[in-house]
This record gives sequence, structure tokens and C-alpha cells, in this order.
Amino acid sequence: MSPLILGSIDDEINLQGYSWEREWRYTKGKQEEMKKETEEEYKLRFDYDDIIYICCPDEDENQIQEIVKENQNIKYLKTWEEYNEIIDFLDTKDFDKEDEVEELEEKQRRIGSLINRYESGYQQIDKLKERLDHIARIIEEKKEKKKEEIKREIIIKIISDKLGDEAAVGGVEKTIRNTDIEINLIINNLAYTLCKKYKNAGAYLYNSINKDHYSKKNYPKQTKDEVDKLRDEIINEFNQSLERHLDLEG
Repeated sequence: MSPLILGSIDDEINLQGYSWEREWRYTKGKQEEMKKETEEEYKLRFDYDDIIYICCPDEDENQIQEIVKENQNIKYLKTWEEYNEIIDFLDTKDFDKEDEVEELEEKQRRIGSLINRYESGYQQIDKLKERLDHIARIIEEKKEKKKEEIKREIIIKIISDKLGDEAAVGGVEKTIRNTDIEINLIINNLAYTLCKKYKNAGAYLYNSINKDHYSKKNYPKQTKDEVDKLRDEIINEFNQSLERHLDLEG
């Protein structure tokens, strides 16, 4: 529950919106049309523990508290007074210096009560904002996780295209899927592997990724330039494929 003020207050045209009267109504049917044996089925039954809020005038609160005295978690609201309190607040923007102290104190109490009620509403809004931020973080984390999964599927596909299906399975696939090894490191060592002579491409690539041959191996500048050219081509291919997949996911 939270305060809600919509529309304008205009006593001259004698119109009043109903949006502030937020309520649910329970009807059990017309008494005279119900058989006595079925009447029990239509009664709205609940325990006091089910009650969170009770809306009632001040004069009824003590009597209700006597009935539900063992339930201290119930909060009492006087929401229908809000409309009059708002009008009072608007009427008392400028206080007459001749107003009696008692009258000013009463206006002070009513405005203070209104402020307290709205502050309670703001607290609820803050809690909702915190929850919303929490959900947004979860959504972002899930999106990033999904994006990372897509990246790893793409690089496995590229390895398969360039080195053959057998090279993209086994240890290579497990390393890519089940570790947090960086995609750039995989691409660098894929380019390095493509420039080497190998009998078993998958084993060579697996070894190169885990030991990072691209960064740690010494090889001639001409070979290094060739590897870097291949790496740039693979990065470009990877980014284009990632963009297409993200567009499809979106």
C-alpha cells in the first residue's frame, strides 16, 4: 500500500475521482436467495494471523485491538482521511497570524501525520527500488553469462572450421567450456597453431592454449607477423559472428 494522489481537487465543480479509493469487495450473494446449508460456503473465513493492515477510524481502533490483541503485527491505516488532509494542507499554505494556538497545533498534527504517512510510503518505494536494482543486477549477470556461453560456442565453431572437427573436441572443448580462460588467449594460440606444422592439431592447440605458446615461445619476426595477421583475421571473424548471434538473441 502506498499513497496515491491523481487528478485535481476542485470543489466548485463537485467532482471527485475514485482512483484514490483502491479497494476490493467481497460479496457472498443475496441472503434470501441462499439455502441455509450452502451459506457456510460463502463466508469469508481467515485467521487473525492473515491480517496485515486494517483500515478503520481512530475511534474503532482500540475496540479492534481488543479483539485481535494477540496479533501485534497488524498495522492500522486511516486512508480515507487522506483526501481531507490534503485539502486541509492546501488550505493552510498561508497561516493567519490570528489563528488560535490550539487550531494551529491541530493543523500541525494533521500535516505531521500526513508527512509521516508519506514518509512510510517513500520507505516502501525505496525498498522496491532496492529490489528492482537487485533484479536488474541478476538480469545483467544472466545476460553476461549467456554472452560468455555464446562466445565460447563461437570459438569452438571457428576451431572446428579451421582445424577440423576432431581438433575442437576432447581437451580443447573441455578447456574452453569449463574454465574461465580468456577468449583472446584462445584466439592467439589458435593463430599460432595454424602457422605450425602438426600431426595432431587438437593436441597441439590444447598444449599451446594451456602453456600460452603465442606469448611465451620465441619465433622469428616473419612468423610472428604471420601469426598476428591470422589472429586479426580470426578476431574479425569472431566479432562478426558474435554480433550476428547477439542480434538473433535480441
